Parts: sequence; C-alpha cells; structure tokens
Amino acid sequence: ISIFKGAIYTDSPEGFGPVFESYFRNALALLAGANEPDRCLATFPRIFDDPRYRRELVEACSIPSVCGFWRTATRAGGEIALENIAPYITSKLTRFIASNHARAMFPASAKALDFEDAMDSRKILLLRCPKGTLGEGLAELAMSASLMKIRASAMGRAGNRNRQPVRVYVDEFQNCRGNSLQTLLAEGRKFGISLVLANQSLGQIGGTSNNSVGAAALANVGNLITFRLGAADAIKLAPWLDAPDRWRDLCRLPDFMMDARLLDHGRPVNYKSLQASS
Repeated sequence: ISIFKGAIYTDSPEGFGPVFESYFRNALALLAGANEPDRCLATFPRIFDDPRYRRELVEACSIPSVCGFWRTATRAGGEIALENIAPYITSKLTRFIASNHARAMFPASAKALDFEDAMDSRKILLLRCPKGTLGEGLAELAMSASLMKIRASAMGRAGNRNRQPVRVYVDEFQNCRGNSLQTLLAEGRKFGISLVLANQSLGQIGGTSNNSVGAAALANVGNLITFRLGAADAIKLAPWLDAPDRWRDLCRLPDFMMDARLLDHGRPVNYKSLQASS
C-alpha cells in the first residue's frame, strides 16, 4: 500500500485517502486469493468491472472482513455506489497495467523471482528498470516492489545463523517508493545486508527533512562520496565531509574527482579527495 501511495500520488500522498485505500486494499486482498493465472495487477480492474467475477472471489475468500467490505460496497448507493467509485480507483492503475511489460513483471507467485534463494545461494541478480522502455510509473513500481521483496527476504533470515552477507546496489534510488529503503538503511546490517546507493541530489530524496530517505541515508551510511555538487547540496553536505567552511570547493570539483568520508575499521577518518578510475 505504501508503494502504491507513493507511486500513484507522488507529489500529494494525501490524495490516497481512507476511502481510496479501503477499496484498494480490499481489492488487492481479493486478488491475492484468485486463481494463479489471474493473480497479477492486470486483473485488478476486473474486480470492479465484472460483478460475476467479483462475486466468485468473495465466495472463495476466507477473510471475514474482506467479504463483509465487498457485501457492503455492492449494496451502497448514491455517490458512494460501486459504479461511481470504480472508475476513480481503476483509472489510477492504467499507466501501470496497460502494457505487456506490466503483465510479465507481476505474475503469479509461482513464476516470480525468488529473492531469498538468490541471497542464500550467493547469486548475482541484476534487475533492469529502464524508464524509456517501461515508462516512469512502472519503472518506479518495479524498483519499489523489488526492494520490498529484498527487505522481506532479508528479515526472513533473522533466525539463520549461517546467512550469507549480501550487498545491494541501487542506482537512481530516489525512484524507490514506500519505506523499504529506510528500513534497510536502519536495520539491514543485522540481517547481513549492506547498501550502495547512488543519485544526483538531496532534493530527489526529500532533502534532510525528518522521515525522508535523505535523512535516513545520511544518518546511517558509513562511506559518503560526492562528486561535484550544486550549491544547495554542498552547503548541507559540507559538515558531513568535515568541510563546513569549504562548501564552495565541493561545487568546483573537476570531472571524475570526488570528496569522500570513509570508514577505517569502523571509525570515520578525515575526508579525502579521490579520483575515479577510468
């Protein structure tokens, strides 16, 4: 739900209000109990558009609260009648499920990627989410869902004393919605997960405001590396690089040069200027 809230209403999460969430959450709950071929996002609108199909899912559902919700929803009239609510809910998913990529990307669980096996078997798993091919909304959804699965797989290893260390690289990590990234930043180490994150500016990740990804990243990262920065980011990051009075230097770094605050045996050392290898 948190992923969709961020992906559907990127700039105004309050638009994902209680009524919207109730219908959305209970529709997903019905979809989770559908037959395996139908258990994908592409089937979501059918719950609202096909009364017979919806009735079959409700009859097969074993969750009393979900069944009760849909029985009430189908009897409602006036402005909150299901036929009035349905377009408002389903239209928000159009950009995610209109393409063949979406149908292939979110299949039934039996065909899905096994992140836990990849971790335990020390496999290398590469996930491409190109916006040019998938579209911006679907690319963000794919990245967010993948990170959510990684978090779930990592936390599922809590009782395993022989868990393998795993390193997760995320480029353009500002595209990850939901709170999975904040959780991994704060708790990933105890599950054997380390993160390497890259993006262009603090503004993309909520700056340094409370509860933002940016604040979580700066509070938890061990090694901080910056290439040439804009003035606003340089002023904010200069203290983290032991350089509060030299923020202008961070704006004038040559190409391929970086400033870095690194850990040495678990302890921060003075910043260093490094050159990226070709």
